[in-house]
Amino acid sequence: MKILQLLPNLQGGGAERVAINLANIWVSWGYQVEFSLMARCGEFLDDVDPRITIHSLECMRVRQVPLRLTRFLRECQPDVTLVHMWPLTSASVFAWLLAGKPGKIYACDHIGITDHVERDLHIPLLVARATLRVTYPKASGILAVSKGVAKDLAQLSGLPEEDVQVIHNPVVPADLPPIVHPPDPHIRTMLWRGQFRSHVLSVGTLKAQKNHRLLLQAFACVATELDSALVILGEGSLRLTLEQDLQELGLQGRVLLPGFHPDPTPWYQMADLFVLSSDYEGFANVVAEALACGTPVVSTDCRHGPAEILEHGRYGRLVPVGDTKALAAAIQASLLESHDHQSLRRRAQDFTVTRIADQYLTYFRSMADRL
Repeated sequence: MKILQLLPNLQGGGAERVAINLANIWVSWGYQVEFSLMARCGEFLDDVDPRITIHSLECMRVRQVPLRLTRFLRECQPDVTLVHMWPLTSASVFAWLLAGKPGKIYACDHIGITDHVERDLHIPLLVARATLRVTYPKASGILAVSKGVAKDLAQLSGLPEEDVQVIHNPVVPADLPPIVHPPDPHIRTMLWRGQFRSHVLSVGTLKAQKNHRLLLQAFACVATELDSALVILGEGSLRLTLEQDLQELGLQGRVLLPGFHPDPTPWYQMADLFVLSSDYEGFANVVAEALACGTPVVSTDCRHGPAEILEHGRYGRLVPVGDTKALAAAIQASLLESHDHQSLRRRAQDFTVTRIADQYLTYFRSMADRL
């Protein structure tokens, strides 16, 4: 089986990490795997297995994709084309039709399109709905990374919800990272740059969706009382705004913004608590990554993702979106209570790369037999 994955680029995001995890495990199983990117760039380029060919369509805009991808698909002739993220998905389905339908094509969405269109792309939802209803029924199959994303996608595309296959993200290695207990105080001091009683972590791009401003405000309510420090791993357009916020909140020396790190595992292992403060998500890879290290989680109960991973509070605390007081209270309560770290790790095993990669292949085969 020759599998082609399409993405805008390989910058440091959740969908990009998912695509690389799938590609690397598939090529290790003997499949021929290739990437086609709108532009060959991104922090994750070096993480791609060297056996995988990376092509670039040299497209600055999605509207350039159909013509160039049509030519590429005719040359490449993949058995399976897996496209990540709308609107690239719709553009690729159109190109696949123009190319004469080589193999099968599957569209995979990693976030609620309604949220994505209204908050990130700033285009009329009617345009997205019309595009989805024209292209998605023509695809060989449709995937979503959570039940919430699937429901939103079905409503917009007009497809029955049961026609959208839910496969969670492959974010946890088969061999889970070891729990470091008790944590090494020297490593903690190095990572949090000081000696504190409790250590809080958040991981995510510094952008509005992640609402790190809410996290800073909530953390400020408990930081001094609990002698806590917070590390936010990630880079993005809101860095300067967040740096100003932490200054205004008097959090100098207690909040660090070290930037993007391709492997945040050491921070997960040393943290007393992981916090997600997002307004919306598609799946929230970082929550599963924290559980894999046995790290307790507090998350906003945003649409799509965290509640499914945490089984509606069984494996972590959920608080209303945008509620500073509730988030601060949950952080305080979680830091003061004991946790079953092994139970958290067992939950993370539902999101291992090998398990999820096999689910994708099973789905591809089932759809090939059906169509």
